Amino acid sequence: SKRTFKYREQVLIDRIQLKLNPVNEYLLPIFERAFAPLINASLLRILTGGADVGEALVVNEAVDAVHITGSVATHDAIAWGSSLDERIRRKQANDPLLRKVVTSELGNVTPWIVVPGVYTTRQLNSQAQHVAASITNNASFNCLATKLIVTSKNWTQREQFLQMVQHHLAETPIRPAYYPGAVERYQRFARKHIQADESGCLPWTLLTSMSIEERPELFHEESFVCVCAETQLAETTSGQFLDAATEFVNDRVHGTLCASVTIPPGFRRQDGTALERCLANLRYGSVCVNQWSGLAYGLTSPPWGAYPGATLKDVQSGIGNVHNTYLLDRIEKTVLEGPLVNFPRPVWFPSHRNAVNVATRLLQLYHHPSLFQLPGLFAAAITG
Repeated sequence: SKRTFKYREQVLIDRIQLKLNPVNEYLLPIFERAFAPLINASLLRILTGGADVGEALVVNEAVDAVHITGSVATHDAIAWGSSLDERIRRKQANDPLLRKVVTSELGNVTPWIVVPGVYTTRQLNSQAQHVAASITNNASFNCLATKLIVTSKNWTQREQFLQMVQHHLAETPIRPAYYPGAVERYQRFARKHIQADESGCLPWTLLTSMSIEERPELFHEESFVCVCAETQLAETTSGQFLDAATEFVNDRVHGTLCASVTIPPGFRRQDGTALERCLANLRYGSVCVNQWSGLAYGLTSPPWGAYPGATLKDVQSGIGNVHNTYLLDRIEKTVLEGPLVNFPRPVWFPSHRNAVNVATRLLQLYHHPSLFQLPGLFAAAITG
């Protein structure tokens, strides 16, 4: 894509070229309708095709900045070379293949830390639904899909919570594993040699009591398939656990994009310093309390991107930000907090009974903003 510069009153805008992932090429006519004013003004061009088209765009002399979404492997192939030997040689010599501005939003073994404490059944069940929804959304083909649940070994409600997560996964209809390579990745990460069913679906899979020493791939690589692991830490008190969990996901789990933390009722009053220390120290671009980090992404106004500090050599979860409606500068992270139990029921919960109606009414509100539309929207939301 082309860079956009603004200096005082002078604005220079060149055309942006968007190359769609072949998996999402079916969206082309929708994007063309939505962005017709920009396309008609020759400010945007949307292209389709395989890796050869992407490579031609990246190396084209008319393109002076590139933004990549995908995996670290894709990023490094573009920035440093297609073969492993070439990438190693170029990194050692600090000689990137691509000498342009490169920003990115890449993979993440997205953690969800559950702080031990006493939760009501309703609170525990709501958080279990949040976790299950974060695993199943988009058939788990999201860079922000929860891939690791971190719990305390001595938490008395641990088994109950995990059973609730398993229950909500079982209640969620399976969905086609449409992303290329899903079956092979499922077999590797789940260690279950099964094939997709006749509809192309794979089962939601939660692996409990996983050890980083025995299953390092679950902690160091984003599976990008419907497999989530759970691991336990030995610390007993809530504050000690939260400190240990923060250090664990920072130092031993791949990625810096987003993370979620569930805190027991009253925890902020009892040990507010531990929570503030956690929120300050987590090296993630978005940290959500009692909520799935997908909400920080979906709101679009908060900045979205990896924690700052990545380099082209060590890109981690990416460089730079998107969204950021208010054009905030020098961003470290977005922190979003919510209740243990949401009301109304979030529309992204698979158990929501009226999600399509809510979505339709939201679009109507965007199209024709009016206070008169709010009662119908609220009624649709609370009947979920």
